[in-house]
Amino acid sequence: LTKHLTELSTYLNCLNHKFTIIAISETWATDINESLLIIPGYNCILKNRNSRGGGVALYILDSLNYHERKDLNAHANANFECIFLEINNAQFGTKIVGAVYRPPNSNWDSFTTGFNAVLKIISKSKSEFLIAGDYNIDLLKHNCHEPTEAFLNNLNAHTITPLITRPTRFGSTSSTLIDNIFTNKPNDTSLSGLLISDISDHLPIFYISRKSSRINTPKFITVNFRPNSEEKINNLKNQLLNTDWSDLQETENANDAYDTFINRFTAIYNDVMPIMKKKIKLHSKSNKPWITVGIVKSINRKNALYRNYLKSKNKALLKI
Repeated sequence: LTKHLTELSTYLNCLNHKFTIIAISETWATDINESLLIIPGYNCILKNRNSRGGGVALYILDSLNYHERKDLNAHANANFECIFLEINNAQFGTKIVGAVYRPPNSNWDSFTTGFNAVLKIISKSKSEFLIAGDYNIDLLKHNCHEPTEAFLNNLNAHTITPLITRPTRFGSTSSTLIDNIFTNKPNDTSLSGLLISDISDHLPIFYISRKSSRINTPKFITVNFRPNSEEKINNLKNQLLNTDWSDLQETENANDAYDTFINRFTAIYNDVMPIMKKKIKLHSKSNKPWITVGIVKSINRKNALYRNYLKSKNKALLKI
């Protein structure tokens, strides 16, 4: 995610649909860099591995109310990485949504223990739930791989339906269905399937319900900012230069001196550059100046070529 965030944001802006929730696995995020992983128009909650690989995230449209389901997240383990939340909206009711990642070749029993504990809780709820993720379990092999068959039978026992039925990851000689969205309330009027993008070696998957496709997004949002004109900056410098700091040198305790400095500096900073609010208009497309009409056409052309490559496996198409 840290490497491909700009690509992801640009790709989302090229689509004609604004997704309510975006689930991402293998974020590679850490507690240090997570504050940088911003997608405009969305709030975000993450569960980081804080080591190489792994990690899951949910981006939620900032017009929606939600809360984290800590009772479900408590069942995460090294082989069952997950983050769950619950949203409530008058247009489509209550939904529980989760992002899940099972590392390849991880302990099957450990994953099953965590996953089943979550299913036991949410299956008792009358709410619709959607669990999206990279399971590294190829459902195309359910007839010839006993653990996969057992996993699918377990979903059926909980009346849970996989929404994705086509391969999501393509190798040079094989294709696998290892990414999916599971739900307890499939809807014949809804849409689900694959998107075409080469951001990852896994194709993005999607689910659009009849109700969520009609969600109204706000035309304006309120943001906080500090005025930082050259005049304000010079005023801040002058205020700091004219402040008497001599008592800090006379303070014997370093912690006390630090606290005094921070409190005094913060008071001056807030006085000169107070936090202010303003409304900004939301655009259906990217407001980044470098995302021109020509670039959008080129991105769509690139994705069309990538689609042809996935069908033909002709590597010459990658060089066009």
